[in-house]
Amino acid sequence: MSNPKSVFYILSDNTTIRALIDEIKQACGNSSLDLSIAPNMSAPYTNSPLPEQVIQYYRASTLALALDGYNNSATFAHGSIPDSPLPVTVDMALMNCMNHTIGQDAFLYINFDQNPGQSRQQKWEIALEGVSLGVVGSVVLLYVLQFCRRRYNVRDHLW
Repeated sequence: MSNPKSVFYILSDNTTIRALIDEIKQACGNSSLDLSIAPNMSAPYTNSPLPEQVIQYYRASTLALALDGYNNSATFAHGSIPDSPLPVTVDMALMNCMNHTIGQDAFLYINFDQNPGQSRQQKWEIALEGVSLGVVGSVVLLYVLQFCRRRYNVRDHLW
C-alpha cells in the first residue's frame, strides 16, 4: 500500500518561489513530483494555506513551507505547547529534501554576479522588490506596535 500524495505549499513572494521551484526540481525531482506556481491569490483567500499548516519558516518568516492537511494546534496556543506531530502519511523524503533545499537556496540578499544570465534590469527589479517588501513589512510592524500600544494603554515613557 502506498502513501497518499503529500501536498506542500511554498509561501513567499513570486520571485523567491520561481527561483526555488527550479532548485527543488533539480534537488528533489522524481517522476511523480508535480511543481507548479499558483496564480496570484486574491480575496477572500478561501483556498490559501492556513498558519497552522506551516511546518517550517525561513528568512525571518518571509518564506514558509506548509503541508496540506496538517493542523499544528500549538500555532495559536499560549505557553510552551509542543508542535503537533506530522501525519504518518507525509512523504518525509520529499519534505526533508524540500526543507534542506529551501534552507540552502532561499536567498537573503542578491548577489548580482551569481546569475550572469539575468539582465541588469532584472537584477535591479529583484532588488527593488526585496526593498519594497522590507518597507511594507516595517510599516505593518509599526502599525501593529501602535495598535498594541493603544489596545493595552501603554504609556509613552515605556517605549
